[in-house]
Amino acid sequence: MNPEDVDNFSDLKDYSGTVSELSELTEEKDDLKDRIVKVDYQGQIAECRNSEYIGTIGNREEFFVKIIKKFEVASTGGTAFKFRTRTGNLGIFYLNANVETDDEIVGGVGDCIRIKGTPKRQEVSAYQDDTFNNEFLKVTQLNRVEILKVVEVENDQ
Repeated sequence: MNPEDVDNFSDLKDYSGTVSELSELTEEKDDLKDRIVKVDYQGQIAECRNSEYIGTIGNREEFFVKIIKKFEVASTGGTAFKFRTRTGNLGIFYLNANVETDDEIVGGVGDCIRIKGTPKRQEVSAYQDDTFNNEFLKVTQLNRVEILKVVEVENDQ
């Protein structure tokens, strides 16, 4: 089930309960969406269990990747995009707050995108959500990323 499917999960047009009960239903739907996204992310991380570094540091290259997580970075106001390659390598790039990050322009979770970027850093992740079987995964951070094309595809395998 996709997070978007949760909105259509129950038909509320004939709902006759109290506002409080409706509010609880809405919170349950939001919680379900969050859990589905988390499960999907962990599934994508499992695909990266043998992650290797991509590209060569300092060399600008093109990559075809699938966005597996998209989140705001509170300290900068920018947006971070975690991705995986077709071969299961994990990466991340950031877009500044002044860059448009609408899903139609940049891509959303589950979308595949063709990008041009420069590998800036290659290291073993220190973030708990980047683990598989309690082992941290190798991650490549890209810099100077340009979105070349968004391909809205759920499964790129």
